Amino acid sequence: MTADPMSYEPLTPTVYLDRAAAAHGDRIGVIDGEQRWTYAQLHDRSARGPRGRAMACWE
Repeated sequence: MTADPMSYEPLTPTVYLDRAAAAHGDRIGVIDGEQRWTYAQLHDRSARGPRGRAMACWE
């Protein structure tokens, strides 16, 4: 199956997170033991730059 170039956008991790935050911002996106982060929280942390993306789940 070939993607239509007019509607195709690669789904990179950052694009996925943008879409997930917009559509499901208040839903849990990550669970690590007792800690939970919503897609909106992950998106906000990733906006801090490379360190924010790397540390989003471990702060």
